[in-house]
Amino acid sequence: MTDLFGLGVTLYEALSGMRPFGEGDADAEAPEARYPQLVDEPVPLRDVKEVPDRLHRLVMACLERDPSRRPADAVTVALELERVLEELHVDEILAWPRGLGVTKQ
Repeated sequence: MTDLFGLGVTLYEALSGMRPFGEGDADAEAPEARYPQLVDEPVPLRDVKEVPDRLHRLVMACLERDPSRRPADAVTVALELERVLEELHVDEILAWPRGLGVTKQ
């Protein structure tokens, strides 16, 4: 479950360019100030970046403080990401153009 939280943070940062819980204060004495994820809720991804609803729900689920509310496992996350890509027709965007190939030099 911890890795899914970390994946959620990584996805959030990659999609928005921001940290989900803010920066924190590295010089602060109180753990809550140094590590805002201990007490703060993440800023909803859709508040900082326009993303599909399914992707928003997945990332925010990975960021749940309570591990039992996160996706069950990495396979569940991977399948949901595949559904997001299908909805966005990413396979069509990333398809290798016909006639192009790799040649040995």
